[in-house]
Amino acid sequence: MNARALMPDDLVIVESDPEKIDT
Repeated sequence: MNARALMPDDLVIVESDPEKIDT
């Protein structure tokens, strides 16, 4: 994953998709 994944937007996705937390 690129640094873009560290963007706040990614955190929002994690909250929407708990499974993403594993990433």
